[in-house]
Amino acid sequence: AGAGAARMHGQTDDLATRHLEQARRDVDSAGMVTGRSEAQPSARSSYSSRYTPREEEIDAGVHLTVEPEKFTYNGVEHAAGTFRVARVEKDGVCERQGACLQGDVIVAIGGKAIAGQPMEEVTGMLRGRPGQSIVLGIYSDQSREIINRHLVLAPNPNKVYDSARFSSASSRR
Repeated sequence: AGAGAARMHGQTDDLATRHLEQARRDVDSAGMVTGRSEAQPSARSSYSSRYTPREEEIDAGVHLTVEPEKFTYNGVEHAAGTFRVARVEKDGVCERQGACLQGDVIVAIGGKAIAGQPMEEVTGMLRGRPGQSIVLGIYSDQSREIINRHLVLAPNPNKVYDSARFSSASSRR
């Protein structure tokens, strides 16, 4: 498939994944010793801490609340136990990709209805590895129909990731 070829849902050949793969190659070429419980740099590394360390999960950057009673939003009635967006993190994945706004109602994640599910399970569905895609089923003030918004979990390009594996190598001069 060429560079302009369409991608199928679920494929992870995107910019975040390519960055992560490059970061892994950079770490391997910098002489990281990986036989210990936590890798230690064996030589000064040119690794850029702008990449996400491989063990770090990415959060969608959205905080939810559970509605205790049934309610109507934009002419659509929702049951008690429905999740609403309480806050969207600045520079989080949802904000950067324009997926949802404060007040939106999230009814499904990955095609699975979430009303009545435990908060821990739902917030866990909003986390994953870089390059993982998540589809949110949302009612917003823009539509009375469910809108499916596709998110790709990608590291924030403005965030410097603090990892002992890499900070000790970059702090030595």
